[in-house]
Amino acid sequence: MRHFFTILMLLITTFCFSQSQGYTDFESETLEGWVNSDNSTTNITLEQNENNYSYLRKQCNGMNTISGEMSIRNITWFQDNYINGSGAAQINGVIKNTNSFDIYLRLGFSDFDNTKIILTDPIIIPQTDNWVVFEINTTSIDFTLIEGTNTIENVLSNIYEMRLLHNENISFDGAYETGFFEIDDIGTTYLGINDFLYNSIELYPNPAQDNISVKTENMSINKIEIFSLLGNKIKIQYHEFENINLTNIESGVYLLKIYAENGKILTKKIVKQ
Repeated sequence: MRHFFTILMLLITTFCFSQSQGYTDFESETLEGWVNSDNSTTNITLEQNENNYSYLRKQCNGMNTISGEMSIRNITWFQDNYINGSGAAQINGVIKNTNSFDIYLRLGFSDFDNTKIILTDPIIIPQTDNWVVFEINTTSIDFTLIEGTNTIENVLSNIYEMRLLHNENISFDGAYETGFFEIDDIGTTYLGINDFLYNSIELYPNPAQDNISVKTENMSINKIEIFSLLGNKIKIQYHEFENINLTNIESGVYLLKIYAENGKILTKKIVKQ
């Protein structure tokens, strides 16, 4: 049975991230390692939204060639152990589907022995002009072995390639389509180990009035973002995390998203009085 999932419609456009292991946001004005399945960059471009944030677009021309295949791969930023001895990781990002057909989004991995696995049940993205969030857990039971001699668990613990593609059928290759594959903010959240990280972060005061402080133990922070519960990005801060000014934010409940070292992402709820 295919996965239909709750789509969070972003009332903003795309997120802005600094480059780190396990994360690509294209704000470096490069493709950040994303290429076609043949390692070319044919028909892959960087576009900008109305807020001048960059995102990746592949324009597929319907031909039964690399130009028509709705698939991208990365062997630069996602070579990791996605089991980590404690469960799994989660691959997340935002995607927009302005095509006349549904996108059947699948996540695929291969290891250094070229054993290939693919998400068994696709995430179905209906036509929309909005960016939507996708989240895919990398638990072994959710994947199908396509080819190779290793187990699914072996692949997940020794990633060489990560692939994102559209195909209604279980395949490591993208379908040939005429349309756009538009995607951004592809990142990794490590489940299990995040419990430790979550508890090592202190927010105070919470509820807060004018300022809130974020302190961590033995961990550096790259960036903090604040979102409304509807997905609106309210604030971005790259430094001085011990003094985040909230005076221009209305009273209410917000999500504070913390981008820690090594690409780890944590979210905590805050209350502005």
